[in-house]
Amino acid sequence: MLIYLRKKLFPSTLPVEQNSELMLITNLRFIFIAPCLSFRKQGEPTMQLPIFSSPATRNWFKVLIFCGVMLCLIGASTVPFLWESKSLWYKFGLDKTLLQLGKVAGLCAAILLYFQIILALRLKLLDKIFGLDRVYLLHQFNGYITVSLAIIHVCLVLIPEGIKNLPIGWKFWPEIVGAGALLLLLGIVVSAKYRSKLMRYHIWRNLHRPLGYLLVLTISIHILYVSDSFENAVPKYALFAIIGCVMATVLWVKINSQLQSRQYFDIEETIPVSDSVVSLHLSSPQNFHYLPGQFAFIRFSGSNVPAEPHPFTIASAPGYGDTLQFYIKNS
Repeated sequence: MLIYLRKKLFPSTLPVEQNSELMLITNLRFIFIAPCLSFRKQGEPTMQLPIFSSPATRNWFKVLIFCGVMLCLIGASTVPFLWESKSLWYKFGLDKTLLQLGKVAGLCAAILLYFQIILALRLKLLDKIFGLDRVYLLHQFNGYITVSLAIIHVCLVLIPEGIKNLPIGWKFWPEIVGAGALLLLLGIVVSAKYRSKLMRYHIWRNLHRPLGYLLVLTISIHILYVSDSFENAVPKYALFAIIGCVMATVLWVKINSQLQSRQYFDIEETIPVSDSVVSLHLSSPQNFHYLPGQFAFIRFSGSNVPAEPHPFTIASAPGYGDTLQFYIKNS
């Protein structure tokens, strides 16, 4: 359920317009534990959401996710050996080995890039298994591994060929697309690492996600056309299956976010706590239940305010009146 809250907020700290809206996303998520949340409409029985309250259960799901990613990586690593491309027919000894390892590094980088898109979607399942903070860290760490493998891929592929035989010209357009993808990947990682020094957050965020999808598209085109290994049915359809799963997940998340039920509530009070922190009080929705440690995503909507939702811990105690309280800092 989405709750829209209308009121002028933080006039001394945030450039919010008079008619701006604050949107609170009430499908709460968990930081360390995942107790059960209940939502019900008036006159309806309580509905229980899936829970991962047991550490053992969460660990099992972590193992399953890890095994799934590793299975994809191992499968990708076999492609240069089981379905050799024509470029390997004329290579022997160390040159052939380096070229094969370079292809392995490139395919593994692509698999991790597809996984990176999944991590960026803030899936409730991953949130409940790992915790949102750990998903963010995993997303960051996975990005570093991906760019490292991509650089290794380029180096190992170019060493056997030599600098004099660089693939330049329209005949080698798949290689040029791959070079562009590498530059795009480097730009995305560097801008994320030094975002605070380069640009404002909302500008970076509005560029980061579209560029990420563009990167996935260019990498997929590069893989399909740079090597005739993917003219074989097994690797080609396996790649299509992975891309299809990622696309389906992205579409499902986007569509589901638009279909959530929405209601409007007024903000009761905003109290400046310090020069940069404001205490926000709002009426709790009917039949809204939460436990200590849970948090909600709050999104500020307005022409001068970033629309990116951010997680804020619910500061009020459960069952303490009909008011929800948040402490929000101007960053």
